[in-house]
Amino acid sequence: MRSITLRVIPTQEPCEAYMLPVLGFPLQEEQRVEVEYLLSAFCDAAARQFTATSEVFLQLEQLHGKECRKVVADNGRHWMPETGLGVWVDREPPQKWTKEELDNFVPGTKFRPLMFQVFRISSDPYRRKEARSSMLRFGSVLEIITQDGEQYLPKVKPVFLENITDQSYTCFPFYVPLIEAKTMQNASSDNLVRWFNGLTVYIRQSFEDNGILISSSKPLAPVLHALGGKLKNGSWDIAF
Repeated sequence: MRSITLRVIPTQEPCEAYMLPVLGFPLQEEQRVEVEYLLSAFCDAAARQFTATSEVFLQLEQLHGKECRKVVADNGRHWMPETGLGVWVDREPPQKWTKEELDNFVPGTKFRPLMFQVFRISSDPYRRKEARSSMLRFGSVLEIITQDGEQYLPKVKPVFLENITDQSYTCFPFYVPLIEAKTMQNASSDNLVRWFNGLTVYIRQSFEDNGILISSSKPLAPVLHALGGKLKNGSWDIAF
């Protein structure tokens, strides 16, 4: 019998946050099997617990390599991806390169990313789960479990548009939050309430953390207990 450990990340109420560390992206096959087992069981249990549905997204900036792009291309007609914008909730809003950045650019270095786009898997729930399963090994999955159903994305659009002043970035059909571990550690309760408005559970494969972030606006103990999880020394151990 093996087990998966979720490390508790300190954060403010009403939220909770956990990190599943990985050895790196793309996932090694043994760890991919473990991660897929956990997230499949966890997302199903969370959806039942909170009477919620899932939205599955692919982070374009984390689609590295020809193989993962081919998987997306081969499944495009089934997954029906829609392009939206990911917004880092604790960073400067997206904006075009400034004249100063262009003037001071050093050859051989990289420009600041202009934006962080995401694909929404817009087809049926079966295809959303299929996309999650197919893309987990590449580290590009972002999943939102919400009790607001199809109203979630229209509801939160004004929240994530609020600080964007460059009109080049105000025309996307939807906006989703981008969050990493330090976001959860450093955020105030007021900000968490604003960012998690309508968002019950948030799951993101995070290159920044070399792991998978799971955060929520509701207690996850009932979900983790349903999976056989046990809280030990600040971490949840889930046997399988």
